[in-house]
Amino acid sequence: MRQNDERYSEILSQIRTKEDADLLLGEIDNLLVSLYRVKGSMFEEVLREKVRVGVAQVITGAVPKSIPGKEEFLRGLKECLGELKPLKLTLAFEPTSQTVEKIFSWVCQNLDENIVLEIDTDQSILAGAIVTFEGAYEDLSLRSVFEEKFGGERGEAS
Repeated sequence: MRQNDERYSEILSQIRTKEDADLLLGEIDNLLVSLYRVKGSMFEEVLREKVRVGVAQVITGAVPKSIPGKEEFLRGLKECLGELKPLKLTLAFEPTSQTVEKIFSWVCQNLDENIVLEIDTDQSILAGAIVTFEGAYEDLSLRSVFEEKFGGERGEAS
C-alpha cells in the first residue's frame, strides 16, 4: 500500500489471498464502469447489488460524492492492489480460512505487510510447503525430504 495514503487501509486489510484481491478488482471495475452510465444512480445500484456488503460499506464511507472523486478513489485503490506482492504457497491440503489467517498474520509480522497469498494445493508434496517469493524458491515439503534421503528411487520392501 502506498505509505502516505491511508484511505485504502480498511479495505486492503481485508485482503488475504489472490482470490480476495481478484474479487475486489472485479468489484472496482464494475464500479468504474458504472460511473459514466447515463442512469444517474448507477454507481449506487452497482455498489448495492454487485459489491460485497462489507466492502460497499467502507467504500460508501470513504469515497467522495463527485464522479471525478469517486474515479480517483477507485483507481487509487486498484493501484494499491497492484502493489501487493504475491507470496506463492503450495500446500498438501486445502487450508481453512482460519489457517489462511494464521499464515497471513505470520507473513505480515515476519516478512512484509504488503503481501497477498497465492495458495495452491498439491497432495503429492505430502506435508510442508513450497514457497516462492520475489524470485526465491524454497521447497520445504516432506516429498523433498524423502527424495533427498532416498534419492527418488523406488525400492521394494523386503
